[in-house]
Amino acid sequence: MGIAKARRIARRAHRGQLTADGELFLDHLERLVRTVEEQGGDAVAQQAAWLHAVPGTGVDLTRQDLPWRVLRAVEEFRAAARTPRQSPPQSSWQPSVQLPEGTLPELLAAHREQPAYETRAAITSLLGLPISPDDPAVTELAEQWWQPGDEGRTGRFDRERLLRAVTDGSQTTAATAIAVLPGEGDDREVEALLTVLRRPGGEWCWVRQRARVRLHEIDEEAASREWPIDPQDVWWLNTRAWVLEHAAHLVPQLIDALPRPEWTEAAAFALGVLRASEAVRPLCESTRSSDDPRSQVEALAKIGSAEANPALVALLGHHRADVREAALRALDRIGGAEVVDAAVMACDDLSPAVRDRAARVLTRRGDARAVIQLIRLCDTRFAAAAADALARIGDARAVPTLWHLFLHHDDKAVRYAAGRGLARIEGEQQACTWEPRILPAHVWLLGHKPDWDHSCLEYGRRHSDALVRARTAEAYGRLGDPANAEHVRALLDDPDRRVRATAKTALARLEN
Repeated sequence: MGIAKARRIARRAHRGQLTADGELFLDHLERLVRTVEEQGGDAVAQQAAWLHAVPGTGVDLTRQDLPWRVLRAVEEFRAAARTPRQSPPQSSWQPSVQLPEGTLPELLAAHREQPAYETRAAITSLLGLPISPDDPAVTELAEQWWQPGDEGRTGRFDRERLLRAVTDGSQTTAATAIAVLPGEGDDREVEALLTVLRRPGGEWCWVRQRARVRLHEIDEEAASREWPIDPQDVWWLNTRAWVLEHAAHLVPQLIDALPRPEWTEAAAFALGVLRASEAVRPLCESTRSSDDPRSQVEALAKIGSAEANPALVALLGHHRADVREAALRALDRIGGAEVVDAAVMACDDLSPAVRDRAARVLTRRGDARAVIQLIRLCDTRFAAAAADALARIGDARAVPTLWHLFLHHDDKAVRYAAGRGLARIEGEQQACTWEPRILPAHVWLLGHKPDWDHSCLEYGRRHSDALVRARTAEAYGRLGDPANAEHVRALLDDPDRRVRATAKTALARLEN
């Protein structure tokens, strides 16, 4: 789907355009995409191959609802295409139409009236001809029309014009000028780049990033100091090292910005990254006024302060299920006395996602207040975890449920978890079962209960299944009654090697 969309955008942008060799530029793009695919390029690389020349036609790719990975790949593709070559200018990758030199003023006039794609392509082609840089038409082109399609011929534009393009041009023009600024930089360039960095608005975010990279090459200290935070410009937020380094002055700004809707998500995320404990109360207040406070909830979970627990418990009554689930997850991460009670309450939630989260919390924590809910969870897909939690709690109310799981459940892991619980919790013995899938575990369980009736062990000692015989020897050894030594000694001559080894170990325990 992504490649098809990139193809449609390219076809609209380059319709009717020709290369310097006179072929359709779209045919050239198709060959290029095919080459990228043959060389193992993924879908993102193929989309970048389709779109790399589109910005030169005046189409703003940032407004085409494209993934950021594709936009970044387009920038990298265009940067590679701008690499100096030994071939003549007419072989540029940019679509062009060869026209006589004298038509430049007419083209400029036509472009001012109606900026058609063909006109721009023709002007781009003329810039590859040997026109004097002092030609008034070229000067006008440099100052009023210059677009990314000209960036391969920026030698015609002096540094002054490039700096003016940085400070006064459109987003595309400023970004292109920044990319081709020559030299190591000076104070004037630093000031021009800082002007771009201070420009607000999400449409300038990618230009600010390019200015920031260039400024970092010139003056690292200035680049670090001049980094205005913007809710629509997440570059500063993704640079964790910079955020942590400037936490002292960032935290107050972020707390002040938290109530503003355009800032809420970015500010909450940054405060969570910074683990800013002073932001707990403002974040809690923000959850009460926000329709979707998941960003604030996640930030509170990262900070990990129990001061946030009352606000998180209150969110369990939120009208959105994803908010209730996030609040319960945050409570589980922070911990505290409220967590188990909140999870017990959430077990009756109408949303399966919330009930699922509550089950995970209760089975992981194994709190005595949750025994009833854990018994109910034994009838769900969380049976193994619930049985294990009940075993850790050790409440006798769970014994009937554990016996039921032990004798009748189809899942071996559930039966073993129930058996561990029965071995740990005091309770009455039930009748011995001779079902083959249960008998080895039942024999193992008898070895943990000295007060139960062990007549089944004699049957297990003569059983045809070697695993049952080995478990019987192990049970005799764990019970520790020397009177059982004769039963174990009889298994030393068993034909199965595992039974003989287990019997030898059990007999050593009994004799010692």
